Parts: sequence; structure tokens; C-alpha cells
Amino acid sequence: MIYLEHKTPSVNRFVELSLKEKKVNIRSGRIGLSGKFITLKFHQHHEAEDVYSRRLLKLYSKGYRCSRSKKNRVMLETIIKDPNDTSNYLVYSDLLQMQHEPRGKLIAVQYKLELSPYKKSLLQEESYILKKNRQLKETWWDKKTYCRWSMGFINSVIYDMNHDLSQAGWIRRMLMHPSFYFLRRLCLFNVPRSFAIPEVLSLLDKHLPQTVDYLEFCNSGSSSYGIDKDSIKPYLNINNVSNLEIKSNHVYDRRLAMAWLTDT
Repeated sequence: MIYLEHKTPSVNRFVELSLKEKKVNIRSGRIGLSGKFITLKFHQHHEAEDVYSRRLLKLYSKGYRCSRSKKNRVMLETIIKDPNDTSNYLVYSDLLQMQHEPRGKLIAVQYKLELSPYKKSLLQEESYILKKNRQLKETWWDKKTYCRWSMGFINSVIYDMNHDLSQAGWIRRMLMHPSFYFLRRLCLFNVPRSFAIPEVLSLLDKHLPQTVDYLEFCNSGSSSYGIDKDSIKPYLNINNVSNLEIKSNHVYDRRLAMAWLTDT
């Protein structure tokens, strides 16, 4: 079962979703009221899984987010304080698995992968969890990003802006996703010629996770398009970024991207 809330000045609603065999149970309504309950029935379990996952994705896209218990909030705050402490992730994994959250199992599997990175059965289990539970990973990431997962969350990401300033909205959506809570390294590649420093950096200042300590702006052309450290620094005062890189004449193909993602 997963409980989501959407709170804004004009919206105050909740949705509760649960998946049981060939059924998807949905309770929704105004926060504070019992809400309306419906059950969707299917012929096959995988049909119910597919609808459950698509419903979750749609709710996330509308702005619904998990309403975490006090224990969850405490664990998240503990991990943010020391994102390198593996033991905190394992405690959080146990808590999430008791709440039937798939990220709990993903943390456990990826912890084992840290110890045995080439074990086929673990790689297959990891792939199955990510494919089955669409709330963990949005499909468009595969087209725009190179990602490295670690302990149930995305540790490093290269985002291809494709020389298009309108990509800023997708970057915001990506950084707000729960899988990016403990992001450590971010590279924006193929920044546009009309790169609007105040617009994009204000976005990063607002949405960049507290755990990010490395930020890179990269372009395949000979020019950095006016991006320099002096123009960027004023926008990084509230973040913990300790390493800032600006590169030109640099291309990230898959091989170089994989090397960058694993260079920790």
C-alpha cells in the first residue's frame, strides 16, 4: 500500500493505492475525510501490476508525493547527514520493506551488488524490480540521461540538454523524483547556446538535493557559451557543492559516460 498527498493552496487531496493479486484498490478524496473507495479487477496479475504502476506515474506527474511517517522522515534526514554510511540505508531498507515499498527491496539488492557487482542473479533481480515498479524509474530517463544507481537511489547522472533550454523543466521534474533524494554528482551536457544562467541556476538552487557535492557543465563545442565559475558561484551559496567543473570540446559517449559515473 502507498499513500500519496497533494497539497497546494488550491488542492488538498490524498490517494491510497494497494495491489493485491489481480486487484487494484484505490481510495481517494479530500485530506481529513474517508474518501471514495473503488476496486479494479483484472484477469491476470500482470494486468493489475501494469495499471497500478501507471496510476502511480500519473499521480507523481500531477504533483502527488508520499506522506512519510515520522520514522521515514528521521531516516531520510539521517542519510542526508552522512550519505556514505551504508548502515543507514540498510535500516531504511528494513523500514520500507515492512511498509511494502519496493525501494526497500531495491536497496537490499543493490547493497549485495556493491559486494558482488557482476553476479548475474542479482543483476537480473535489480532489473526486474526497476521494470516492475515504475514509480522507481521514469521511462524517459533512458533517452535523456546516463544514471548510476547505488543503494536504492541514483548516485550520479549525466543529463543531455541537447542544446535546448526548454529541457530545464525536465531537469526540475527529474530532481524532484524520490529516486534522486541522495544524488551526489550531476553533469549537464550539451548546454544550449542561449544558456540562461539565472534561469537554470535558480532552478538548481531550489531543487538540487542537499547531498550533491559535484556539479559539471559540459559542451561538445569549442565554447562554454559564457558559462564561467564567477557567474555561477552566486547561485550556489545555499548548496553544498564543493566541486564545480566547466568543460568545452568534450563529448560523453556511452563508454566515457560509464567511466564518469563510476569515477567516485
